[in-house]
Amino acid sequence: MTSVLFVCLGNICRSPLAEGVFAHLVRERGLEDAYRVDSAGTGAYHVGDAPDRRSVDVARRNGVALEGRARQVAATDFREWDVVVAMDRENLRNLEALAERSGGGARLHLLRDFDPEPGHGEVPDPSSALGEHVNACWRELAGPAGGRLHTARSRNDQVATDVALFVREAAGRAAELVTDL
Repeated sequence: MTSVLFVCLGNICRSPLAEGVFAHLVRERGLEDAYRVDSAGTGAYHVGDAPDRRSVDVARRNGVALEGRARQVAATDFREWDVVVAMDRENLRNLEALAERSGGGARLHLLRDFDPEPGHGEVPDPSSALGEHVNACWRELAGPAGGRLHTARSRNDQVATDVALFVREAAGRAAELVTDL
């Protein structure tokens, strides 16, 4: 079983969205026995908090449930998770420093490393102008999460096509719904 931990700063917007999208795609493909998914934050600002309601709303309107409470990344995560995926470079640097001290073997990546379209570096922090940023965040998370699932589990072109169609449809619905916020 491959374990994937998505990480942002506070664990209330980006990483819960990434976790939710990835978990949804895993369930949709019947791969629950192949993946374990969670999210965390590098900061302790929101430990114990639910995901931001606007992120929850956008995800729900796109058929994705965001569950769980914010938690902070721990040194043990680098031993317990196979892959740790950061939303931006600052969080990746913080994770690299913590991983070095922890002695764990988790592979660290930026989420956008899995984006099939080059030129994107980070998933922006939606903490300011949250409505539009959550929408942009949704579009950016849905694509690479689907790409990661495809490359890790299947070379079947149909899976890639299905994921692309899901992402296109979900991003369109998210854009419409966030505009209405």
